[in-house]
Amino acid sequence: MMRAFALGFLMLFAAASLPAASPAEEVSAAIKKLKDQGNYAWTTTVESSGTTTNPPRRTVTEGKVAKDGTIYLAIPRYTQKMESLTRGKKTAYKVLGEWQGLNLEPEGGGATNRFRLGGRSRFSAPPPDAEAAELLAKAANLKREGADFVGELSPADAYEVAMMGVRIRTATIAEDQTKGRLRFTVKDGMLAGYECHVTAAFTVGGSPRKVDRTVRVVISDVGKASFEIPPEAAKFL
Repeated sequence: MMRAFALGFLMLFAAASLPAASPAEEVSAAIKKLKDQGNYAWTTTVESSGTTTNPPRRTVTEGKVAKDGTIYLAIPRYTQKMESLTRGKKTAYKVLGEWQGLNLEPEGGGATNRFRLGGRSRFSAPPPDAEAAELLAKAANLKREGADFVGELSPADAYEVAMMGVRIRTATIAEDQTKGRLRFTVKDGMLAGYECHVTAAFTVGGSPRKVDRTVRVVISDVGKASFEIPPEAAKFL
């Protein structure tokens, strides 16, 4: 009896002596747990405050990912909804009732390193587990805030996210006015959503410009999401 008690005490002492996981490790584990579920759905809401040349905008994209990695998106396009299916580097998209094919491999091969939060192109986007992992790798000063984890982006990373993959080679960034804030929501040890708010100030050809954008991703139907691939789309994947 005493021996069993002593063994149990030693095990508790050893567990208590283990270093606590860092915020980054906790978020990384939550992202992995989501990915391991195999399938889930999500909504991505992008809100832009507008500029002198563009009015404020709010778009909501719905997505689902299957166990084999195939991604379905329902994307708002003006007054219509566009659908797309992506598997690897191949995408099929439906516009005006017709499915068409698109190869996402950059010309000349290789991968692009441009980070476009909310979508790599008009027709595709990485699943939230991949996008959240990219954001986590950029996060600085990550800490717990209630049930969430919050962090910051460097001016360079905030600018890249704010521009959503668009590069203006002649742009000069105002670093003191360019920043980003991240928030990861974790429930039951699994990623439930994340938010990124970025503001960027820069000049192009002497003309000042500003971007203020918030992207919110909410994950749902974990382990229960499903969708069908029409034969007309399957031939492009």
